[in-house]
Amino acid sequence: MRRDILEKDEKEKQIKSKLTKLNKIFREIPDDRKVVVNDLIQNCAFLAVELEDLQEKIKENGSVEKYTNGANQWGYKVSSASQAYNALAKTYTTNIKVLLGELDNGVSKADTKDKLADFLLKKK
Repeated sequence: MRRDILEKDEKEKQIKSKLTKLNKIFREIPDDRKVVVNDLIQNCAFLAVELEDLQEKIKENGSVEKYTNGANQWGYKVSSASQAYNALAKTYTTNIKVLLGELDNGVSKADTKDKLADFLLKKK
């Protein structure tokens, strides 16, 4: 029981650390949009920690596992950790794409034009 509590506390610390990093990355999202995507940012922090945990399990046990299905039937299949990793990785990637899209939406066209003008003027 004590080990589970320690692991849970450690995971919570890791999630908070990831959340801090993600909030720093996505701080430029406008406040009115940030309210909408805040849960998505928290979800990404959780998924990042879970993916790291699953990676360690896959490194230790491999990506395939042996199964037996009856007395004479056996073989190999993709491990449960690998299946979970693939599902979480797809969700994480999708969420990050949405957040990056919101970050791009936060940059106004006027800002983009000003930056382009500044860049072009520096070339001369």
